[in-house]
Amino acid sequence: MLEIVRGVSLNPDAAAELEAHLQDLALDGTLYFGYPMLAGIDANLLIDALLLSEQYGVVAFQYATVASEDAVEGLRQTQSDIYFALSQKLLSERGLRSGRELAVRPQVVAVSPVLRESIVDDDLVVVCWGDLKPTLQGFQRVTSSQLHLINAAIQRVSTMKGELRRDTLKRSDSKGAVINEMAKEIANLDIWQNKGAIETPAGVQRIRGLAGSGKTVVLASKAAYLHTLNPGWRIAVTFHTRSLYQQFEGLIRRFTYESISDEPDWNELRVMHAWGSAQGSGLYAEIALAVGATPRDFGYGRSVGGADGAFGAVCDELLGIIGDRQLNLYDAILIDEGQDLPQSFFRLAYLATKPPHRVVYAYDELQNLGSYQMAPPEELFGLEADGTPRVTLENKEGQPRQDVMLPRCYRNTPWALVTAHALGFGVYRPKGLVQYFDDPELWKVVGYSVEGSLAEGADAKLTRAKSSYPEYFERLFAGGSGVLEHRTFSDQLEQADALAAAIAENLSVDELRHRDMLVILPEARTARSGSVPIMRALAARGIASHLVGVTSSRDVLFVDDSIAITSIHRAKGNEAPMVYVLNSEYGVANYEMATRRNILFTAITRSRGWIRLFGVGDKMDELGAEIDEVRARGYALEFRVPTEAERKLMTTVNRDMTPAERRRAVLAEEGQLSILDLAEAIESGELAADNIPDALRERLLLALSGEHDDAESDRD
Repeated sequence: MLEIVRGVSLNPDAAAELEAHLQDLALDGTLYFGYPMLAGIDANLLIDALLLSEQYGVVAFQYATVASEDAVEGLRQTQSDIYFALSQKLLSERGLRSGRELAVRPQVVAVSPVLRESIVDDDLVVVCWGDLKPTLQGFQRVTSSQLHLINAAIQRVSTMKGELRRDTLKRSDSKGAVINEMAKEIANLDIWQNKGAIETPAGVQRIRGLAGSGKTVVLASKAAYLHTLNPGWRIAVTFHTRSLYQQFEGLIRRFTYESISDEPDWNELRVMHAWGSAQGSGLYAEIALAVGATPRDFGYGRSVGGADGAFGAVCDELLGIIGDRQLNLYDAILIDEGQDLPQSFFRLAYLATKPPHRVVYAYDELQNLGSYQMAPPEELFGLEADGTPRVTLENKEGQPRQDVMLPRCYRNTPWALVTAHALGFGVYRPKGLVQYFDDPELWKVVGYSVEGSLAEGADAKLTRAKSSYPEYFERLFAGGSGVLEHRTFSDQLEQADALAAAIAENLSVDELRHRDMLVILPEARTARSGSVPIMRALAARGIASHLVGVTSSRDVLFVDDSIAITSIHRAKGNEAPMVYVLNSEYGVANYEMATRRNILFTAITRSRGWIRLFGVGDKMDELGAEIDEVRARGYALEFRVPTEAERKLMTTVNRDMTPAERRRAVLAEEGQLSILDLAEAIESGELAADNIPDALRERLLLALSGEHDDAESDRD
């Protein structure tokens, strides 16, 4: 099958005719329009179309009208420039060389609608449409392994992702060696990532996928592609998690350099946080300053909308000032982590872009589990004055896709992802599910095969579909052995010492680097104090560490030769081969269970290799039992599908609490509420009965039944 990736086309009629001719040849491969941009000797070269296939190898197409001898000579020079630029790309892959020569030579073909006879010599090929097929059939066939390397050379994803070389590895079976092999395997974008990175419709585009499906790489690729094609455009790349600065700037820089051998113009291509302030750049802040409004800070936002609604409150306020005014500040805005941003932010982005409003937004289809559903685009971007939606998305045949779904997870192994879902939903929690989808069919969308039925009240068994993850996971990780482990400790100091010992082994035996590891503390409120014993234990073994945003920049996650320790909020959007989650028992409290389990889910899905869940006390043992059950069932999710009434009850019982309600729940868990206070809290709805700790509930029931007195008498 010939896959089509529709980049910029300067001659749509010629592109359509070329596509029709190539489709008739029943090819297997990829046809790019308007890609790639290559660095030429005198200027950058945009290839009209590029065909990569086993049948014909690498073929670059030009659209040409040959009407004079001068035009022919101009084509000859351009074809030579394209040939040498493509050759430089292919030479970067050792497997495409034969001695000191290319084993696979690119071909450059100009197609002309006005030619009656083709012109073919050693350094010029100009054909009429009728001669296209026999001309192609004379080209070199390549093997499937060569085609894989060709795609890698053209896309340069491994370079773009910035994997550091590991030339000092001594063992072929170490964790460092596994990461090396993974880097080689992820040399190509898949077809859906290709479409997301290159295809840009005239208007809004949505990119969806699970964590690890490649959304950030796709957005960085798209930003660099648009910038190289349109150097005069003002482009913003924005996101929720501040520590994504480092990742986005690195990705965009590498991709731009691979395309045109030059640094991006950072004055025109801006990487910025979604919020910002009067002192620092951010999309919200820049929009506010552009209309003469004072950018609000977190303190102000919290006073108006609370801690969780702070950004939404300031965006709502600014939107009220702007109304429907078109600001025309940017030619394109690319938004990552859309699931963490308020609706009013998307409307601000829409108003800030010039018509046709090129806003590209990516979000995790399942980042918040039960609360996964983002508003549809018709609602997200608001209405026109006549009441019609500003934005509707439709994928039309022969045009760039407006709605792109990335169906494969390249970051998380299937064993880690199933475990994350099991814990996040509470599938094997003794008291049953904590949360569930409103639309159970989403299980299939995010890559699960279903046995049984997803109907309410039915029994279902879910396993990861083979198509939902790359095949090399099975080979490199020995069927999941050792991918996910859990340990329970008696106190924080014992936990910290065990972590330091494990990291020391990772560095010395497993051949991992400091940047390969990430330590996550689930509770943001106590992250600073919780990091102290960890940093001391690491220092005792001569291992440097930093608390992200406190002892290092808030915009940088990883630092050379130092272990990153971070709260879950700064970890979001980032990844590491080895992830340690400390105090994992935080996810098994008796209140706000949905939020806490979402945090646990997010922490686990930061890993692209191994995950270690450490915790303290009985609650960690409970969590460990759930993990063991996932493994015992062969990494399958088995449960009875809840009814609508049961889902509503889950939402009520496990909802987020107000600060006052949370204090009551903490006091109840610590046994510091009187019986009268406890009864009043339950009657008023401040404390759900299910949020009472099990030990306290059992004691109350025992006392009320009179069995407590009988037990005391027996002891006497």
